[in-house]
Amino acid sequence: MKHFTLTLILYLILPVCIKAQNTPDSLFTLEYIQSISLTDPHRALDLLNEAEKDKRIPEFLINNLRSLVYHNGLGQYRVALDYALKAYQSDSIQKSPERALSLIDIIASDHMSIGNYIDCIRYSNIGVKLAQQIEDKSLEAGMWQYIGLAKQEMGLKAEAETYFIQAIKTQKEVAKKLTRLERDRRPDLFIRDINHVLHGKS
Repeated sequence: MKHFTLTLILYLILPVCIKAQNTPDSLFTLEYIQSISLTDPHRALDLLNEAEKDKRIPEFLINNLRSLVYHNGLGQYRVALDYALKAYQSDSIQKSPERALSLIDIIASDHMSIGNYIDCIRYSNIGVKLAQQIEDKSLEAGMWQYIGLAKQEMGLKAEAETYFIQAIKTQKEVAKKLTRLERDRRPDLFIRDINHVLHGKS
């Protein structure tokens, strides 16, 4: 099973610095907590627990960050999914297509990781519509890829290939807008990764 390391799109969120009595302020930024979600997940959870106790950060962000920690650092995808869904149901998320899309990216990935392929496809289709609405081609391509991977795991290889091709086509549109350096670093890797799936390479 292929797993994905996820990141929270911090530019979508107002800058937050959480202050606590016994912890330096620099450790209570969203950027810092996200940065240690992979390398020191237990520390990240401790900081989130402290922030929640002091009510220094909105609940939907607490849930969002916890979902990243459980996904990236602990590999507990069911727990990650629970927190992602809680965050997704927040009014603050539902009022913002950009925030909703970033959560759907997490939700679709977690469903994929635990074998809930039908739900992965369902949320990915929602993600495609939101990505098209806000003209985010990169995340749109990611949603197409999730659908293709889910279809492939379900044994629907012909359908899966259609979605992989759509993902490549969409990501090529992103490539046209990137600098030469970015084009070498990002879309080609994405396209090569999908081609590996299409041709059964590891």
